[in-house]
Amino acid sequence: MSRLTLLALRDRLREEGSEVIAVDPSGVIPDPAEGTDEASPRFTDLPSAIEWCEQMLIRTYCGPREEPDPVEDHPLMRDLDETGRAALDAAMTRQAVPAGEVVLAEGTDFAGIHVIVRGQAVAQDRGPDGEVTTLVQLGPGTSFGELALGTRDRQETTIRAETELELLVLSAADLERITAEDPAAALQIWRAIARDGYRVADRALRRSAVRVG
Repeated sequence: MSRLTLLALRDRLREEGSEVIAVDPSGVIPDPAEGTDEASPRFTDLPSAIEWCEQMLIRTYCGPREEPDPVEDHPLMRDLDETGRAALDAAMTRQAVPAGEVVLAEGTDFAGIHVIVRGQAVAQDRGPDGEVTTLVQLGPGTSFGELALGTRDRQETTIRAETELELLVLSAADLERITAEDPAAALQIWRAIARDGYRVADRALRRSAVRVG
């Protein structure tokens, strides 16, 4: 389908009160309205596009509602008591990453848990043919780095800043220190890490099901 055909389809759908969104992992569909309010929403993966659609349906048919802070709703923040949260807050540091920079490289050692406060990142993998594939887009309230704990402390994907990022980082050294010095707080943190691991695994399974379907 040509670009002009897609643009004509978008105009026709908008006249009927609908919207077109694009799932374009490789950025091959140019939008002449890029950077303006007339541009179509664009996503690098299907689950992010589906989530956007779900949020639009909720806003349209359920009315406005108070949205939880995505960072505070992360299991690592939400599931700790005051003592555990105090230990976590004391250990976490803020980090700014420019757009386009690699945050974690595939094959490197476990470097801690990174929670996105602001901005967008992508998880990428290099296939057998050497081509880089974007696996998923990550936004505020999501984390990365912890899955290396289940793969012999080795990072399996490359995480790249798609836009400028603001991160909260619990380093590998600080996680090890809390485990040694404050076992009670460490137990809470490790449980939260496990819960988030299950959440990430469930998201990956749903993504696979969507692709197969």
